[in-house]
Amino acid sequence: MSDGTKGPVPVLGIKSDVFDKPPSRIELRDMRANHKDQWNLYLQAMERFMDPTKEKEPLSFYQIAGIHGMPYTKWPNYSWNKEKPINDQQGYCTHSSVLFLTWHRPYLALYEQVLYKHVNNIAQSYGTELAERRDAYIKAAKDFRMPYWDWALQTNEDVTLFPWEVWSSTIPSVIRPGSQGESTPMSANPLASYKFGSEGQSDQGGAINKFPKVGRTLRWPNDASNASDEGTLQTWLNAWKTGNDRDKFNMSRGKNLTERVFWILTAYTNFGAMCCNLFQGSESGWNNWGSLEDVHNAVHNYVGNGGHMSAVPISSFDPVFWLHHTNIDRLFAIWQALHNDTISNPTFVAPSDRSNSTRVIAGGPKQNADTPLAPFNASEKIEDFWTSAAAKDTKTFGHVYPETRDWVYKNPADIKSQLISLYSYGSLSTMFNKPSITSNLVSRARLHSLAAQIPLPTPTLESVQTDGDKIPEEIEQKAAGVKIPTDRDLRNLVIDNKYLEWLVDIKAEKHANNGDFVVHVFLADPQDDNPALYIFNHNHVAAFSTLGQDSETGCEKCKVDQAERIEVTGQIPLTLALVERYQAGLVDGLTPEVVEPYLAQNLHWRVVTGNAQLTPRDQINGLLVGVVTCEVTVPTDANALPQLAANVVPRPAATTRKQEDWSGDQPEGRGDGTGYAGGNIPVLT
Repeated sequence: MSDGTKGPVPVLGIKSDVFDKPPSRIELRDMRANHKDQWNLYLQAMERFMDPTKEKEPLSFYQIAGIHGMPYTKWPNYSWNKEKPINDQQGYCTHSSVLFLTWHRPYLALYEQVLYKHVNNIAQSYGTELAERRDAYIKAAKDFRMPYWDWALQTNEDVTLFPWEVWSSTIPSVIRPGSQGESTPMSANPLASYKFGSEGQSDQGGAINKFPKVGRTLRWPNDASNASDEGTLQTWLNAWKTGNDRDKFNMSRGKNLTERVFWILTAYTNFGAMCCNLFQGSESGWNNWGSLEDVHNAVHNYVGNGGHMSAVPISSFDPVFWLHHTNIDRLFAIWQALHNDTISNPTFVAPSDRSNSTRVIAGGPKQNADTPLAPFNASEKIEDFWTSAAAKDTKTFGHVYPETRDWVYKNPADIKSQLISLYSYGSLSTMFNKPSITSNLVSRARLHSLAAQIPLPTPTLESVQTDGDKIPEEIEQKAAGVKIPTDRDLRNLVIDNKYLEWLVDIKAEKHANNGDFVVHVFLADPQDDNPALYIFNHNHVAAFSTLGQDSETGCEKCKVDQAERIEVTGQIPLTLALVERYQAGLVDGLTPEVVEPYLAQNLHWRVVTGNAQLTPRDQINGLLVGVVTCEVTVPTDANALPQLAANVVPRPAATTRKQEDWSGDQPEGRGDGTGYAGGNIPVLT
């Protein structure tokens, strides 16, 4: 492999002995629990890969992470590389672009092939003192592929949203070469953060080394900016896992990530819409406002919260970035398998006139399946770059995912069955006749019913740090005694084998307020006393983020996007939150005549900026919040996916002010005028 100092680095992935049956990338926690030799090698390889003394080398962790954003230089940054930026553009970023998913695929392959080299070098280092284990390590290394973090996996009550394996407080032990088989603790967890060397510490006035007091990447930095506030982060993120602790009435909302993923994978057949969050214009109506990029943004923010992961230009320096993006690529691959060969699908990286140029990728309709995905070389020839068409199959890079092993799941029907099994919390259509899910809904319904009767305590920082989202004992006791309707079978929500999926569609200028804002969605009282703790409110459904940037960004594409005031969209399913309230007796079905007045009274949204500052919603340029429905036909086969109507139907009654509150004769939107009140979709000019 070229080291990048004298010529291009070919991104070839990992050669598999059998092209059609390569090894799988597996889930992080599966690797730790069931592939212990690979886990042992992986941790040591990450430690070696992230050596801060190697930061000047093109194949160092630092240099590869820098491709994603800062320091906004060419890669590799050597004299042989005569790369000429388009109009002096800087940054390879393809966010809010039809190339978002396909550009990241060879990027991940580059990272993986370097990591794989370290894994195999370590395996070969075991000597005669571990002769009986050496062969096992060599075999494990040969089949190693980098793991992913499935943050939508909510079916196991032992699986939290954020894995403890990536905490800095978790110091793993490894069996090193020459250790005589003895397991010893590592000096630090290589999955928790990256400690910057001299290059990182001296870059661009500290823009990459954002927290110089500690000199490493942070998640949820505390007020002193000298440490990760992991206690709050762990509590916050675990509040998003599906609540299975029925004794504590855990009211967590992690299922909404599962719901969002399931909806996008099954409802979206247009590649461009599924891929990126760029608003396609009012002519596209309300269809397809969600995307994998939209959900991707949410997870970045959940993990970063002011740290590296929540800032696109420096997010890739956090090791969890690679686990997150490998999962995004996995979801992309699942979508491809579900919708057959996407290269024959006319929407696969179809020419787009709504994507601006990056450093070396021309914008506009020139972006298509044959656009070079610089700086990732397909060979040692200069400027012989990968394209989306060439990168469409993960086998080309020597891997598959558990769900895309086509020798196991031989057709889309098999993959659909696997998807339903994996994400059974993802849709009402998958929940029928599943007692564990029904019981879980009932436990949450009791608390919703209680909250409708008496005010629940507003979360405080002290209570959150102490108890997380645990309900106070006296509230638990009251909730346990709450009587809810007993005739609320989920199938009662289905009429003539159909029901309506309810979704919140959100649109905003991507870089409004310097890209620093998050929209939180609630059903019932948001409890505005402390916006920083919105997530702990039992009425919180989900959040929308654009991952925009400020006016000082070095990303030229972002500057052009700012000048053009591009808008992006997101989509938050409401159906399961409504089902909980149906179980509680607060709403009597999913029909418009029932749900619209309920949402008009109980659907709320809030904008939080900066350090958890509640901000008037009309100060976010282009912010629009609407409610839409899609008709779902429940399949007779429990292993089949539901059939969905071709178009969604807007429901402005849910987001329009009462007529007596209008300032004139025309309907006006709720939420400081940001709610959709009917008519044409407003667009920034």
